[in-house]
Amino acid sequence: FITVPNLIKEFNPNLYGYSTAPNSLGYQKASKFNVAEPAAIAANSIRQAKNLVKRMRSDTKVDIQNHWKLITILIGSNDFCFEVCYFRNQDELVEKARSDMIRVLRILRQNLPRTLVNLVIPVGNIERDS
Repeated sequence: FITVPNLIKEFNPNLYGYSTAPNSLGYQKASKFNVAEPAAIAANSIRQAKNLVKRMRSDTKVDIQNHWKLITILIGSNDFCFEVCYFRNQDELVEKARSDMIRVLRILRQNLPRTLVNLVIPVGNIERDS
């Protein structure tokens, strides 16, 4: 399958940390550093970032200071699908998701040097102020 880990493995067969089982969930051992959870919202990503840092720091194969790390974050769709009903003002939902993502990025920046973050946002209609 064409996945980011599979593409990287073409150039570096020693790639480590990607999920080794199909459909593994973030709490399963085979998920390695994949801490994603089904139906997660931006607020969940704060806990997931902390969990990822903890897993990486406790893994003896990871040199936090010297190994390069690539983290892909795909979040936001469920916020707009599930959470939209609970906010009277939709701008509050967007601001909360933005605030949560800033916290996640700070956690990663403060704890994981040499890390590239690939932030994938939900696809949809974007209205722009004229």
